[in-house]
Amino acid sequence: MSRDIASGMKYLAMAGNDANQIQQMISGAAMMANATGMELGGKGGTADLLTNIMRTFKLEGQNAANVVGDQLTKAAMSSNVSMADLAESIKYSAASMVTLRQQLPQVAAMIGTLGNAGIQGSMAGTSIRNMADYLTQSLTNPNFKGAKALARLGLSKQDFVDANGDLQDFAVILEKIGEATQGLSTVDQNAVFKSIFGVRGMRAAVAIMRDTEGYFDLLNKIQNNSAGFAEEVVGKRMETLAGKIDIIQSAAENLMTTFSEALGKNPIIMGFLDMLGWAISQLRDLMATPFGPWIAGFAAIAAVGLKIGSIWMGLRARWLLLNGDSQVSFKTMIRLMMGGWSQATMSAQGYLNMERAIIAQRKAGIGASAATVAGMAGLPGYFYNGNIPAKMGANGRYYAQTGRGASGWTPVPAAMVTTTNAGQMTRGLMGTAAGAAAGAASRGALASVGRGILGFGSRLLGLFGGPLGLAITGISIFGPMIYSALKNNQSSQDENTRATNDLASAIKASREGYKQKDNLQALTIQEIRWLVQMLGLYTDKLNNISNQGTHLTINMDGKKFLEEYLGERDSEINVAAGVN
Repeated sequence: MSRDIASGMKYLAMAGNDANQIQQMISGAAMMANATGMELGGKGGTADLLTNIMRTFKLEGQNAANVVGDQLTKAAMSSNVSMADLAESIKYSAASMVTLRQQLPQVAAMIGTLGNAGIQGSMAGTSIRNMADYLTQSLTNPNFKGAKALARLGLSKQDFVDANGDLQDFAVILEKIGEATQGLSTVDQNAVFKSIFGVRGMRAAVAIMRDTEGYFDLLNKIQNNSAGFAEEVVGKRMETLAGKIDIIQSAAENLMTTFSEALGKNPIIMGFLDMLGWAISQLRDLMATPFGPWIAGFAAIAAVGLKIGSIWMGLRARWLLLNGDSQVSFKTMIRLMMGGWSQATMSAQGYLNMERAIIAQRKAGIGASAATVAGMAGLPGYFYNGNIPAKMGANGRYYAQTGRGASGWTPVPAAMVTTTNAGQMTRGLMGTAAGAAAGAASRGALASVGRGILGFGSRLLGLFGGPLGLAITGISIFGPMIYSALKNNQSSQDENTRATNDLASAIKASREGYKQKDNLQALTIQEIRWLVQMLGLYTDKLNNISNQGTHLTINMDGKKFLEEYLGERDSEINVAAGVN
C-alpha cells in the first residue's frame, strides 16, 4: 500500500540513503515483504533489514537491492527459517563472516542448514560466529589447543586457505576435518571438534558437517536460481483471491492519495484554508488582549445557554407530539376500556343477583325454581341427558328436542331430565356478557391506538422516566376500573338486600298457602316437583351429606310418577354462588 511504501522509504532514508538510492532499493524491499509476509516499513521491516544487510556486506549498485532481496527470499523460503530468523542470525554472525570474506549466499546457506537442524535465530548466528573465531585461532596460534588437534589429524593452515590466503568455503573446511576424524572413536571426535571450534561453535560445525550435501544444494539455489524469485512469488500471490483484494485496496488508497494531491493544488481550497488560518490567528491574538477573559466568559455563557435552549426545545417538541397525537389515542383507549369493563361488571353483577335469588327461592320453598328463572332469561328450563333442551307437558311427562318424530319433540324418561344448572347458567351468561363487553373494548382500543402506541410508546416512556412512568400509566388505567367495580358492587349489595326482603315476604306467604293443603293429591304437578326437591334438600341436611346426591321417587297407582336426583346440583349452586 502507499502508506507501506512511504514507511519503507522513511527507514531507507534514516539509514543514510539518498533519494536515488531509495528509489532503487524500495522495489526489492517491497517484493521481499510481499513474498515473505513481513512488514515493509517500521523497525525490523524488510526495508530496515535490507539496508542493514547491504551495508554489512558492502553490497551496492543499481540492482543490488533486488539481488539481495531475491537471495534472502530464496534462503528463507527454501529452508526452515523465517525472514526474521534469517535477519537475526546474520546480525549475530555478520561481523566474523564479513571479516573472513564469506559472501551473503554462503552465510545464508549456513543459516538455512542450521535452521533445518533446529538451530535458528540468534543461536544460529552465535554458533556460526564462534565456529569461525575458534577455527581462525586454531589456524593462526600454534599453541592453541585447536592447532594441536589439527596437527594430530595431519592438517595445517595451508589445507584451509586459497591462493590469496583467505579461508575456503566453510563447508569445504568442515568436509576435510570430518574425513580426517573418520578413524577416531566418537569420544576422540568430540574432543577434537570441541578443541577446534569451541563448545558453541561445535554446534554449527557438526550440523553443517553432517549435512554438507544439503548446504551445497541450498547454496546453489541462492547463488544461481534466485534471480527474480521474489517478484515471481509475488506474481503468483497476486493471482489468488487475497492478492486481488490487496490490489483493489491499493488502487482505492492510491485514488485517495491522488485526490488529496489534486485537492491540494486547488487555489480555492488553498485560499480558504489560508483565510481560515488567518482568522484563527487573529482570534488568538484577540484572546491575548485584556478583553480576552471577557470574551471567553461571554462565549462560555452563550454556549451553556444554547445547550439549555436545545434541551428545552427537544422536551417541548416531545410534549407537543405526545399531547397532540399520542395522548388523544391514549385517552380514547382508557375510555373504551373503562366503558367495556363497566358494562361487563354490571352484566356480571346482574346475573350474580339472579343466581342469589334462585338459591334463596329454593331454600325458602318458593315454586319459582331455576327452570322458571331460566325460562325468563330465554334459556331452556330442562335438559335431557345433560345438554338437549327439554320441557314438561301438560300431562306431567317430559319431552326432549331430539329431532325425531313430526314435531321433533319426543317423550323421554324423567330420570334423564334435569333442571337448568343455575350456577352454569349464571357463569355462561356472565362469561358471554363480559367477554362481549371486553372484546368490544379491546377491539375499539386496538383500532384507535394501535399505530399511536407503536409510534410513540418509546417517547412516552422516555418522557415519564421508566418505572415511574409505568406506575402512573397503570394507575390511570386500572384506577377508574377499580373505582367503578367497587361502586357497582355496593349498588349490587343494596339491590340484593331489597331482593332478599321481598323474597322473605314471598316465602312467608307461600308457606301459609301450602299449610292449607293436607294431601298430595291436591297438589299440582309443579308443586309436587317442588315438594320432592325440598324433601331432597332436607334429607341431605339431616344426614349431613354435602357432596352426595339423593334419589326420590313418587309412585302413583303402582307406577313411577316422578323421580328426582337432588343434592349434588344444589351443593354446586351453593359453592358457585358463595352461599354457605
